[in-house]
Amino acid sequence: MNTVQAGYPNEFDFSQRSAARASLVWGLAAIFYFYELMLLVSPSVMLDDLTRTFSTSAEQLGSLAAFYYYAYAAMQIPVGLLMDRFGPRILLTLAACFCALGCLIFGYAPSLFVAKMGRFVMGVGGSFAVVGCLKLASLWFPINRFALLTGVMVAVGMMGGVFGQAPVAMLVMNVGWRQTALFGAIAGIILSVIIWFIVADHPFKTMKEMAKHQSTQGLSEDLWIWLKFALVISLFFYPFYIGPLAEAIVSVFPLFHVMPLIQNEIGFLYGGFYLGWLFCVFLYSRTHSVLPLARVPLAFLGFVVGTIFLLSLPFSAIQLMFLAISLGFFARMLFANKLPIPEGLNAVMKIPQVWIASLYAGLMFVPTTGFGQLWGVPYFMERYHLEKDAAGMMVSMIFFGWAVGGPLYGWISDRIGRRKLPMGFAAISTLIVMTAIMYAPVSPFEMKILMFLLGAFSSGFILAFSIVREINALALTGTAIGFINTLNNASGALAQPVIGKLLDELWDGKILSDGSPVYSLQMYNEALLFLPVCIVIAFITMPFIRETFCRPLATRIDEPLTNR
Repeated sequence: MNTVQAGYPNEFDFSQRSAARASLVWGLAAIFYFYELMLLVSPSVMLDDLTRTFSTSAEQLGSLAAFYYYAYAAMQIPVGLLMDRFGPRILLTLAACFCALGCLIFGYAPSLFVAKMGRFVMGVGGSFAVVGCLKLASLWFPINRFALLTGVMVAVGMMGGVFGQAPVAMLVMNVGWRQTALFGAIAGIILSVIIWFIVADHPFKTMKEMAKHQSTQGLSEDLWIWLKFALVISLFFYPFYIGPLAEAIVSVFPLFHVMPLIQNEIGFLYGGFYLGWLFCVFLYSRTHSVLPLARVPLAFLGFVVGTIFLLSLPFSAIQLMFLAISLGFFARMLFANKLPIPEGLNAVMKIPQVWIASLYAGLMFVPTTGFGQLWGVPYFMERYHLEKDAAGMMVSMIFFGWAVGGPLYGWISDRIGRRKLPMGFAAISTLIVMTAIMYAPVSPFEMKILMFLLGAFSSGFILAFSIVREINALALTGTAIGFINTLNNASGALAQPVIGKLLDELWDGKILSDGSPVYSLQMYNEALLFLPVCIVIAFITMPFIRETFCRPLATRIDEPLTNR
């Protein structure tokens, strides 16, 4: 048996593992995807509140929502590499913590910029959900279950999208958007603890890990790791939120008295650069222990956020000095490690079919990211004069459609032994339904049916993930899925602000009494033309995608590319 990255063999004897245990492990990862999608779509029911709080435009609101995607898309390839190297358990645990961290930053945000940073941090955590879930599916189940499990994962996740619409809208109306974000943070912390103690990387480690957790020594070791992990987090949070500590920092470093910064911002800046230092120190050590691994992503996040925050402030000589320090940290990290393009990523990127399938998936996902996850709620509020919760319920039908269509596409594709035929049908049917949603004179009930069909038909793009899985070796599943998910979710980073920009360009200057801009139905329809254009381009890619006949075309990393 040939052994490859992270100690994973090319194929497992799945009869030796417990089906119930496999379902539990994979199910927890799917629940994390539910949680991640709930966070992703929640701003769509907060738009009015966010507009009043931050006095911002449609383009800026689109940018706020898209900051989730900026992190999500940028992290997919690194996440895939990390999954193949370290395994899903520790990474999904840290990911849930990052989501909780982002919710806290978002909920306490004093400005639009900090709110964007909160969304960015959520995106960092959420970026592990799909890759981790599909990595566990490939490690715990045979390959002929992969398409079906992908569909079921989508179904579970889209229920999170449903929950992030009308139920979250009701919560926002009752307790406000800030308190709602804090509830999201609590959920993330609870989920991270459950994942840590239950999820196992693959069946061959299961018995060993269970024996460890059943012992008092193993439990104490886990609790000690969590304690140290919490201390690392506290070093970042405490100066960010507690004014007296920031005041103490100012007294020690009086140079900051001449800078137009509030105390919390100073603490935030120090926290970011402290974590930037940790990022440099612990990354180059190349240790595989849990604590430094936990510090690395936290440190990197602080380094990035601290630098972005610094660049957003009025420029001065002191800020130039700190910018130089941050760039020095980055240079040390880059040149001390001399990290080349990893072998696995290089192997994935050399396969043309990976690029084409990823492009198809990204374009087909645009109706969900651009319409279902952000602009659908205000569109239906304007078209049918609905309240926020009612419009959220109408939009949530797209996620119900995903929940039905995802598993159905996977089952049909496996049944007929084809990938391309269902993918082509998905593109054509999605184009027809999207056009009907925009222009057909239908009642609210009929519109709910159309939104359901939009979700059901467009979910067929998940078969592109199966194609990418089948043309790459098992050991590269995480890297391959991360790559396709990068282009897939780049669509959200593009679609949401583009539609917002188009709305701002079409805006005639009308505002409500509270200062919120008013967009007419015609403006929405013109801006949303971006969506069917993307679907048409997705259909054009179909002749260039090769049929895999639902069979793996690669079993080794070093297999020649002639068959792919």
